[in-house]
Amino acid sequence: MAPSFPWIFLIGLYLKKNGDGNLCEKPDKLKDLVLGYRKYTEKTQKELAEELGVPRDIETALESGSYKHPTPRLMDGICELTGAFDQDVLVQIGRGYRLEDELGPDMKYFIRGLEKVRGIDSTELQALPASKYYKILGSVNMDEYEVIQAGHL
Repeated sequence: MAPSFPWIFLIGLYLKKNGDGNLCEKPDKLKDLVLGYRKYTEKTQKELAEELGVPRDIETALESGSYKHPTPRLMDGICELTGAFDQDVLVQIGRGYRLEDELGPDMKYFIRGLEKVRGIDSTELQALPASKYYKILGSVNMDEYEVIQAGHL
């Protein structure tokens, strides 16, 4: 029986082609992978769009998670660009940037909460290079609102 969505079939092909360790075939991680890659390599959205051979609005949609079914050619481009890096780290970096954007002014409470809940020194954390800072933020596997609440106390 054929899959009900063509993209499920395409993802299956990527799993076979790229192996289980490659994150570019996981649609739920794709937005963080693309954002993390762009931030880590210090590219603009326009520069990354040009590298991928797509309009800037497609690259923006990839980062926001609203472009959920990229073409096989685009997926190949993403996999090629990110394949030379530790993709788990890129995803964490992307998640860290997204978290900061989502929390806005509550980010200061999140940082304080990390110190209380995880023992992460906020001064040392904020002194880290951007890629390491955002990787740590993106690797926190806790409910961000619980961390914020701890930071308020």
